[in-house]
Amino acid sequence: LDGRSDLYSLGCVLYECLTGEAPFAGTSVAAIAQRLLTPAPSVRVKRTEVNQHLDKIIQTALAIDVADRYATGRELAAALRQPAQPGPPADRHAIVVLPFTNMSPDADNEYFSDGLTEEIITDLAKVGALSVISRTSAMQLKGTTKDIRTIGRELGVGYVLEGSVRKAGKSLRITAQLIDATTDDHVWGDKYSGTMDDVFDLQEQVSREIVKALDITLTHDEDRRLADHPIEDARAFELYIQARQELRRWGAAIERGIQLLSQAIEIEGETAPLKALMAWAKVIQVHSGTGGDTSPLDEAEAAARSLLSVPSDAHYGHAVLGDVEWERGHVKEAVEHFEQALEREPNDADLLFSLGISYVAAGQNDEFLATSKRLLECDPLAMLAWLLAGIVTWFVGRHEDGIPHLKRAVEIDPQNALVRWSIGYTLACVGRVEDAAVHAAWMREHAVGMPYTGQLNALVEAQQGRKEAGREWLTDITPLDGHHMFHLAESFAMVDDTDTALDWLERSVDAGFYPYPYIAEHCPFLAPLRDHPRFATIAAKAKQRVETFNASGPY
Repeated sequence: LDGRSDLYSLGCVLYECLTGEAPFAGTSVAAIAQRLLTPAPSVRVKRTEVNQHLDKIIQTALAIDVADRYATGRELAAALRQPAQPGPPADRHAIVVLPFTNMSPDADNEYFSDGLTEEIITDLAKVGALSVISRTSAMQLKGTTKDIRTIGRELGVGYVLEGSVRKAGKSLRITAQLIDATTDDHVWGDKYSGTMDDVFDLQEQVSREIVKALDITLTHDEDRRLADHPIEDARAFELYIQARQELRRWGAAIERGIQLLSQAIEIEGETAPLKALMAWAKVIQVHSGTGGDTSPLDEAEAAARSLLSVPSDAHYGHAVLGDVEWERGHVKEAVEHFEQALEREPNDADLLFSLGISYVAAGQNDEFLATSKRLLECDPLAMLAWLLAGIVTWFVGRHEDGIPHLKRAVEIDPQNALVRWSIGYTLACVGRVEDAAVHAAWMREHAVGMPYTGQLNALVEAQQGRKEAGREWLTDITPLDGHHMFHLAESFAMVDDTDTALDWLERSVDAGFYPYPYIAEHCPFLAPLRDHPRFATIAAKAKQRVETFNASGPY
C-alpha cells in the first residue's frame, strides 16, 4: 500500500474488524460530509479492551487532514510492530510520582514543587524492589486530567503517588497520597508540616512511608541511602534545584545556572551533587559551543575524578566522566563510565540516552537496541526515549520504521530543535523531501545559527536540485563533535563536494563516530562517495575501530 487514501481504507477495515461496524455509515451527502469534517470515533468507545496504542494507530490512519495520516504502508506497519506499553509488572512494584502541585502563594515557587518531586523519584529509585517511572515521563503528566486508572494502564504501573507543596517564606507543608492504579483505592496518605530547614527530613519521611505502605523491606544499603542528605542547607538546596532546571534548558540559561550553582557552593561548599552539577555545566558549555574552547572539559574531568570515591557508591563521578570522554571522542571510555554510573543509578534516563548514543557511535547496534528498549520502559513519555527509538532504525537500514517514533517525540516536545532535525533527517533519508522541508523550515525559524540547521537545509536543497543553495548553507559551519562531522560529510557529498565530504567523514571517524554498517551500507547520502578509493580506506578504518571496541571486551 502506498497512498494515504489506500491507508484510510485500511483504517476503515481495521476499525470494522475490531468493532463489527464501519466508522461512518451511509452514502448520503450528509454522511459523506461527516467523513470529511468529523474525526472517526474511538475504537475504545465500542471495545474498551482495545489498547490505546492500537486505537491511536487507527485514528491516525483515519485522520481528517490527509497530511496527518500514514504516508506508506511500511510506516503504518512499523507503528503496528511497535509494542504497546506493558501492564504492571507481576514480580515487583511499579510506581509513578505525579508532579506535586504548587500550592504556594508565589507561583514562582513552581521550581520547588518540581524539584521536590524529582528528589522523591530519586529516593524511590534507590529501592531495588521498586520500578519507578523516570522524571521526564512524570513531568509530562503535570496538570493532567487523566484519571488514575488511565495513568496506571498507559504507564504500566501499579501505584500512583500524588501530592502538593505549600511554601510560604520558611514555612513548608507537604501532602501526599498513594493510590492503587488498578482499583483507584487509597493506599496511604499523610500531611507533613515544618520549615524549610526540615525539607530533607520531610522528603525522607514521604519516601519511607511509601516503602512501608507497599510492604517492602529495605536492605542496609537502601536504608543508608535514603537517610543520606548530600546537601544540608535548605537555601543551597533551593539554589541547586533552580540551577538544575536552568541548565537543562541549555542556550543562554547555562550561564544563569552556573551563577545559581556558585551561590549554592558559597553556602554549602563543594558537596557531591553541587560539584557534579557544576562539572556537567562545564561539559554542556563545550557541547553547545558556548565555552569558547574545550578547556572546560579539563575542569570537569578534575572535578569528576575527585567525586569517584565520595561516596564510593554514588554515580556522580562516572556520569560526568562519561560525558567528558564522549566530547573527546573516546567512545569506549564513555561507555565504561556510563555503564558504571548506571550500576549505581539504574533508573537514570539521561544516562541511558547517553549510553545509547555512545553505543551507536561505536557501531554496537545490538547494545543500542537494548538500551533504547530499556529507556522506553523506564521513561515511556519522555521525548528522549522516543527520539532514541527512532534513531535506532537508521543504523539497521530501516529509516522509515523510525518515523512513527519520531512523530511521537515531536508530539511530546514540538519546540525541540534536536527532535525537529531528527525527523527532518529521517524523512530526507527515505526520499520524502517535501515533508523534510517542513522541518528544515521550522529550524530556519526557530534554531537560527544552530549547526544542524545548516546541515539539514543543505540536504533538502540538494535533494530538490538546488545544490548551489545547499553549498551556501554549509559555509562557515563549525562542527560540534564527531556525530556532527559525519552529518556534514553527508551534506557535502550531496552538493557534489566530494573531497570536503571525505575530509569530514574521516575526521568524524577519528573523532569517535564510526558506525561501520551505516557508513558502508545503510546511509543513503554517502552513496556518491562509495566508489571513491579514499572512501574504502575510511570505511576500513571505521570497521577496524568497531573491531577494536569489540575486542577490548566489557569494562
